[in-house]
Amino acid sequence: QLLCLSLRTLASRRPSPSLDQAKEGPIFGLAILVLSFLPMSNILFPVGTVIGERLLYIPSAGLLLGLASLGQLQRSRRHSWLLFAAGLVSAYLCAQRVPEWRDTDTITVADGIKQTRSSRS
Repeated sequence: QLLCLSLRTLASRRPSPSLDQAKEGPIFGLAILVLSFLPMSNILFPVGTVIGERLLYIPSAGLLLGLASLGQLQRSRRHSWLLFAAGLVSAYLCAQRVPEWRDTDTITVADGIKQTRSSRS
């Protein structure tokens, strides 16, 4: 739902109230991305869990917010459509990953095939 909303916002290209407010969107999106990813990244302290998709929902929301805000800032339609295309590719890759989450065995086998250097493979 968040991806669809971000893509719709990017495609609508409504003018923002002011340039200063429009510049806050990418910064806010980056802040959400970094601040939500930092505690689980094992940089500050050991977390004890593997970073998986379940831990990346909020950082993904920050990334989408930042990309949609950048799309609003772009003066060129070409740049906006490139960001829109990147969003569509991401949605397609996400949709391809969903069936692999059917059960524990399916996701383990899929990860073992895709990530040969992983400790789980």
